[in-house]
Amino acid sequence: WYLVLECQLCQMWGSGWLLLRKRTDGAAAHADPQLANAVLLGIILLLLLLKFVMDVHARVLPLQVKGTADHGHSRLLPFRRLRGRKLLSSLRVHVSRSSELMDFCAVRARLQSALDAMVGLTCVKTHLSALLDTLEMDQRRRTTAPSYVACTGCMHMVFLGNPGTGKTAVAKLIATLLRDMGILRRGQLVVAKKADLLGRYSNHVSRNTRAIIQKALGGVLLIDEAYSLVQGEAELGRECINVLVDMCYAFREDLVVILAGYTDTMTDLFAANPGLASRFPNRFSFHDYSLDELERIATLMIRAARFTVLDQPAHAALRAMIEPITREVPCGNARSVENAIAAAVRAQSTRLSARLSHVSATSSEMIEVEESL
Repeated sequence: WYLVLECQLCQMWGSGWLLLRKRTDGAAAHADPQLANAVLLGIILLLLLLKFVMDVHARVLPLQVKGTADHGHSRLLPFRRLRGRKLLSSLRVHVSRSSELMDFCAVRARLQSALDAMVGLTCVKTHLSALLDTLEMDQRRRTTAPSYVACTGCMHMVFLGNPGTGKTAVAKLIATLLRDMGILRRGQLVVAKKADLLGRYSNHVSRNTRAIIQKALGGVLLIDEAYSLVQGEAELGRECINVLVDMCYAFREDLVVILAGYTDTMTDLFAANPGLASRFPNRFSFHDYSLDELERIATLMIRAARFTVLDQPAHAALRAMIEPITREVPCGNARSVENAIAAAVRAQSTRLSARLSHVSATSSEMIEVEESL
């Protein structure tokens, strides 16, 4: 603001309206350039001095505290104030860590509730429970011993199994779990495939891979059908894997990458880069569902769609419809169950639509048709 004022004063002096002085004989007033220069220089020096005093006052005031009663005046205690800030920061960290410890029961309850809602996946549930135990004890050790160094290792994972075994649902659950535990900042799940990583042109591989990883920072990146990276355009896939290995290590504290694919085909993926297997030490095996588990999954899907399996013959028909899924190679699991239920709903819709077209407009018949719907 003082520079703006200086420019305005210069403009006034140049136009001849700054400090007019009348002659003693009553003649017309005229400008005195020497006096104008002296006054202008004095104003500038005064403004600079004022700015200097304000800057010093702004720096000193936050560091001033009241002196003791025997001194009776204020004194500067910058180091004590900084030390007080450090103490306050440490107290805040201690309170936050205590609150984290108090939330372990809530996190475990949410995890257990989500796992109970999943059908099957016994090995995966055991692995997730062990992961939660490790993370909990690691944070407790860091709270009691500040010099403790975490030994949890790398968090990147591999999901091995056929389609429809719940890999995406478990990845979303892991993202939520790590966010609640304070391991990840955001806890979002980003799902990517080969087309997203490689792009349309060969010179886009590195750029696309880095962009997707940047998008997933603070959360979980799930690369579905990761084995396809070394199929077809193998050179582009290897370039993508090289970038992925480097960035997985660089952002290992802020990102969890999950490679998902079939058990047999994932062997070729790890053979493409010698350092890839060591970057992904956590292996989850998703086994195919049994017939009873597929029937439970079908029942849950039917209830979620607001349908009802009325009687025992209907249950027998449902089981007979699902039984061929267990012989599929590879088994489609829950994905095939979902397709079978969608086909059954279409067949019912066709049957009821034909019935409605031949029904008269009497109220009793319409009520009967609505109840069958």
